[in-house]
Amino acid sequence: MSTKIFSFSHVPQRSIILTAGLSYLTLFTAILLGYPLWVVALVAFAPWLPLLTSEVVYDYRHYAWLAVFEALLLLQFGQFAEHLAQIVQIFLLHFPPEQANGIFGQVNREWVLFLWNTALLAGIVVLALRWPRNRALWVAAVVAAWVEIEMIVIVITYVSTGIVGSPGLLGRGGVIGTPLLRPDLHFIYSLTQTGVLIWALVAQLRTAHDEWLERAFPTFTPEQLAWASSQVETRQVKAGQDIVRQGELADNLYIIASGEVEVIRDSNGERRVVGKLSRGQFFGEVGVVGGKPRNATVRAVTDCDLLALDGNTFRRMLSVSEQTREAVEMIMKARE
Repeated sequence: MSTKIFSFSHVPQRSIILTAGLSYLTLFTAILLGYPLWVVALVAFAPWLPLLTSEVVYDYRHYAWLAVFEALLLLQFGQFAEHLAQIVQIFLLHFPPEQANGIFGQVNREWVLFLWNTALLAGIVVLALRWPRNRALWVAAVVAAWVEIEMIVIVITYVSTGIVGSPGLLGRGGVIGTPLLRPDLHFIYSLTQTGVLIWALVAQLRTAHDEWLERAFPTFTPEQLAWASSQVETRQVKAGQDIVRQGELADNLYIIASGEVEVIRDSNGERRVVGKLSRGQFFGEVGVVGGKPRNATVRAVTDCDLLALDGNTFRRMLSVSEQTREAVEMIMKARE
């Protein structure tokens, strides 16, 4: 099953291509000018920040907590990249461990590591409470809790002695001690946390669905909603634009994710507004289910964000949910 999350489906392809080109250009320029590694990474990532922010905001509007998961995982990828850079510096570039500071050296400081893992642990626990059946999230919480203990030991050592780079619990020379240097150990921690979070996300995506589909059709099961979410198309319309017109063939049902529309009916040459609909409501079901031409024109009163569901897909969904079919039929009768 696939969903629209992470897809940039609402972003024009031209914007993605231009962003990729700009990112490559700034990366190449920064390398030619001999800037430090952290500057190279920053200028290469900067063009993507507006698109990534737009994606997270859009996903939050449609997938709610799943978008929080998305943001958490993106930040964890950043931390993993930092630890991976340290490992490359030590084992491939032969930096002394104390000089292997990754890309952004400050990320590997005691307080930064502690605060980051505390925030990560809190985020994972919140998500696990939101989706208690996701076992991978509870595993991720256990892993993050162990790393948190490690970070607490490191911070206590730093505060009490002023020593930077404490091995903590399991690092070589630590309280318990293993043959692993601190950078090696933290890389393993980061790799494990990232892997478990990916496992948890994949598990959650099986029932991930657009929140506005659920508001419109609350009697569908999570599995049905997840399947429907993979079929919908998002559409943005401007205020004053006709979305459907009376008398035309009905091909899609529309769900309003944001904005307001008005329903206009033309009878004997007289046009009048017969209703208004706002987010969480849907329209177009009369023509789609009954196989009839549109019985009204629907016009955007404000800018609108819509979900378009193909007629065949919607009829298939109704065939497997008697409750939803009965609810839709009641609405159809009221609107005819």
